[in-house]
Amino acid sequence: MRNLTLTAALSMAALACVGAPAATLTTLYTFTGGADGSNPGAALVPDGRGGFFGTTEGGGTNASGTVFHLLPPTADGAPYTLESIYSFAAGTDGAVPTNLVRDSAGNLYGVSNRGGGGTADACVRSGTAVGCGVVYQLQPPAADGDTWHETVLHAFSGNADGYAPSGLTIFDGKVYGFSWGGNGSCDGGCGTVYELTPPGAGSHQWTYKRLHTFSGPHAAHGPFGNPLVDAAGALYGIAYSGGATAPAGCAPFAGCGEVFTLAPPPGGTGAWAKTTLWNFNGLDGTGGFNSLSMDGDGNLYGMTNEGGDSSDNCPPPDGSPAGCGVAFELERPAFGTDKWTQRILWNFTGGADGGYPANSALAMQRNGNLLATTSGTVEDGPGLYGAVVQLVRPAGSRTAWQERTLHSFTNGDDGAVPVGTVVMQDGAGYGTTFGFTGVAAAGTIYRIAP
Repeated sequence: MRNLTLTAALSMAALACVGAPAATLTTLYTFTGGADGSNPGAALVPDGRGGFFGTTEGGGTNASGTVFHLLPPTADGAPYTLESIYSFAAGTDGAVPTNLVRDSAGNLYGVSNRGGGGTADACVRSGTAVGCGVVYQLQPPAADGDTWHETVLHAFSGNADGYAPSGLTIFDGKVYGFSWGGNGSCDGGCGTVYELTPPGAGSHQWTYKRLHTFSGPHAAHGPFGNPLVDAAGALYGIAYSGGATAPAGCAPFAGCGEVFTLAPPPGGTGAWAKTTLWNFNGLDGTGGFNSLSMDGDGNLYGMTNEGGDSSDNCPPPDGSPAGCGVAFELERPAFGTDKWTQRILWNFTGGADGGYPANSALAMQRNGNLLATTSGTVEDGPGLYGAVVQLVRPAGSRTAWQERTLHSFTNGDDGAVPVGTVVMQDGAGYGTTFGFTGVAAAGTIYRIAP
């Protein structure tokens, strides 16, 4: 199932039992694959009024993806409704949108995996230039009856600036992002970290600045997901491959990937400084096509798409490492040291909990527990179509994290292949499924609650 989740990815063991009532999953919307879009592949973004914005990688009026607005019920018992607010034309405006963020003024910012007009070799498929991707802004209507207005902030060339942007974050008025490919010695490029600065007085152009180029192929490369930014403006992310360790369990990757940080230069001038916080070794994860979260103490939490010690239901198919993926914590260095410490919170088993978490981050609940989505497995089983799971923090005399499967998707009305971070709102979680076959082949939006 892992290859179904994202265009860019491009590609029952005994469970710890937590006594608690089952969660209830409700399908709020089922995509048709027409003008409303198909295959949402990223997290929802709250609109502040009970609804959500999101993207679909396909469908729309031009079959190149959409940005949508899910509107809450207008009365008790009424359904959610979906409005497509932008359909990509696969030209200079972009195509195949994924991750989306929203600023305090209500503007949306997103990335598209294709489109934009770039013609570098890495951006050409079957002899047709489909473009290297864009970063775009959508401004809300100025008045009733008006439409959302798209502005392309940067169109990637596929060269030094990168291609296939994977995610964004906003900090101090600027937009920061990762591109999965471009530049470096990797096949198709090793990826970049970049900054977009809004126009100054008398200008309408955003300014692109490359902060870091991943060199690869043996050095870590391929940053993915949304950058995490701390209060000091440092960026954190996961590179899916390369790095210092490359055991057989990570083949065909040149290395198992890493967690890294980029610190801004003192005084705002000079080069950003990259530091490797953790090198994966395969048993503790590899192939991190996900984003990071941070707690109040500055510790990092994340997931890898593959690796770990549970490979029975996630064998290594051609071109992929073994293992169903892991959830992990990186504890900030103790006073007087500079070494981060990794702790495996859960090895996904490929059972009811599924496997291969993709384009997601661990969502933190108020009680300290974590929510994760898994996209499925390659073997028949209860987790074949993915799951929403809760990781329960140790309490009292218990020192180990425990796992509770909240819902295993069936590829029925509930959908299949959940992707993106679960968004918490009013005590419930909201998310999307990418879809697979059958009645919900184009994907769904769901609500899950105790």
